[in-house]
Amino acid sequence: MWFLKRGLRAFFLLDGVSLRRNVLPFTMRVENLFLVAGGLRNYSIIHKKMDIKSAIQYVVDGFDLSEPQMISVMNKILDGQVTDSQIGSFLTALSIKGESVHEIVGAAKVVRSKVPSFELAANIDGGPVFMDILSAGAAGTGSFTVAISTAFVVSASGVPIITNGYREALLQDTAVDVLEALGLDISLSIDFIEKCMKGVGVAFFPSFLSCAVIRQLIKPCREIAIRTIFDILELLVNPAGATTFFLGVVDKRLTGILAEVLMRLGERRCLVAWGEGNVGGMTLSGTSRVADGFDGKLRCYTIAPEDVGLERSTMKLVRGTGTIEAAEQVRRVLRGGRGAELDMVLLNSGAVLLAAGKVESLKEGVITARKIVESSAACNKLTELAAFCKVQK
Repeated sequence: MWFLKRGLRAFFLLDGVSLRRNVLPFTMRVENLFLVAGGLRNYSIIHKKMDIKSAIQYVVDGFDLSEPQMISVMNKILDGQVTDSQIGSFLTALSIKGESVHEIVGAAKVVRSKVPSFELAANIDGGPVFMDILSAGAAGTGSFTVAISTAFVVSASGVPIITNGYREALLQDTAVDVLEALGLDISLSIDFIEKCMKGVGVAFFPSFLSCAVIRQLIKPCREIAIRTIFDILELLVNPAGATTFFLGVVDKRLTGILAEVLMRLGERRCLVAWGEGNVGGMTLSGTSRVADGFDGKLRCYTIAPEDVGLERSTMKLVRGTGTIEAAEQVRRVLRGGRGAELDMVLLNSGAVLLAAGKVESLKEGVITARKIVESSAACNKLTELAAFCKVQK
């Protein structure tokens, strides 16, 4: 069968990039079907180790890497065996082709193995439910206040919460500045994070790129200046061993893909949301697409603000324009301030409560979140964490 592959490859290469990208992958799939049917498929076709140059060419030709191939390439990248220019070429080629489920799963497994972890899920009082809400409502809006506020609302419901800053937050210190303006000490110490989780039930940790092994990738990622698979991995690194996820993505295509990835990584429940206008998470400005992975099944649906009793609003009313204003916006929301700022937090909080199993529907989640805010429990949780940080200094 090798002569068929080589002959077809030579023919289609003569006919240009379009045929090479679109027809050749099809012929590869046909060839693989013949091999499988005849029991001749070589295990190494999918499971062989791959060097970076071969990986770049493979992806440029329009092929998806298998999970073992991606693991091999990612290990070489993170072990410093690959140049910055090769990293940039590989990440760009992946981005143009579109990252597959197998590629993301393989990369996530390697990154998770490299980043220091702290298993807290089984040690939290009140049960094993653990959440990682990450950049809910933040990505694409220029505001991290939604994710920060959501963390306190959900934590006040009794769900242990851990969240980190989006990648740009690490590079620009935006989220860290807002948290510090709220009186919170954002320490790099895992011990400190563990104390926050056990003492208060909510904690914020820096981006996984703060890990020395991963931080080496900041330079090539900055230079190519496009979103890459590492922006996706930011959402999946999970150093705290979370079992339930609510992720906000700015690429609609990734909703179903990331939900499937999380299920393959063994997570208990996941909700991945994209908001109209490329808002990372649920949005008030239009419909939100949600991929809900639970018990091995994936369900996708759309939600409009009116479906859960909220009014549509523009994102301009949600964005903060500076660190001080953003911190004040968080305080205002947690104190029960009315309007789009609060509604955006209620919408995302409702989704997190649904993922955590606290409610049966998103509408019930929004109602529950509103009651939490009106009871001052969310505001008290912020005060409690600030006081805890002050004592720990």
